[in-house]
Amino acid sequence: MLSIEFTDAFYQGSVCFFTILVWYYYLIGALNKRALVRVIVMSLLLGAGSVFVSDISYLIVVAAVMVGQIIRYHRLDYARSSIMIFLVNIQVIMSNILVYTSRWIILCAYGTTSEQRIYHYGHMVVLCYVVVMGIMNALIISLMKKYSSFINAMIDKIKYVELQKHIFGMLLILFVAIEGITIISMVKQITAIIQIPLIMSFFIMMVMMVWQMFFFI
Repeated sequence: MLSIEFTDAFYQGSVCFFTILVWYYYLIGALNKRALVRVIVMSLLLGAGSVFVSDISYLIVVAAVMVGQIIRYHRLDYARSSIMIFLVNIQVIMSNILVYTSRWIILCAYGTTSEQRIYHYGHMVVLCYVVVMGIMNALIISLMKKYSSFINAMIDKIKYVELQKHIFGMLLILFVAIEGITIISMVKQITAIIQIPLIMSFFIMMVMMVWQMFFFI
């Protein structure tokens, strides 16, 4: 993976978790001014933690959400857990692709593969990350508004046939697989050239499974 300075890693992590948490609160219908302040504080704390534990911070967030549900409701809320895991999965995949893409951008712009020079241009990676995230989120919001009736109908059908638990299971398997790859990559120092195709293969398989479930519904 691409190494960047501590400050750049903090900014990237904070933006990442801010995006995840804002979407999470929005999708569960709990986004308000108070929740937004909580999201900002949590994003800064998680961004600081991600500097030291890297992608393991995603695992901590998902585990915290699930444990919190068990403590509060004495059971898992499969719908909310699925939303959080889905958002984290998408974020991890996007982050890995963007980091790998940024390496090639730096290579083309400066004609170097040196880790020291790439490390020096880490702030450009973060800037690119923020811009792309903004564009992607704007696109997703526009698509959700355009197909809101279809999305609501699908949610009602999923509840009707009681597929929440099955969807949660599939998303959890994908999450564990991706986290396993990222942790092993971090420990064994596996390059992005190997890591990203592995992550994408799991993602493609999950998309195919979701597509089949769509036809089943």
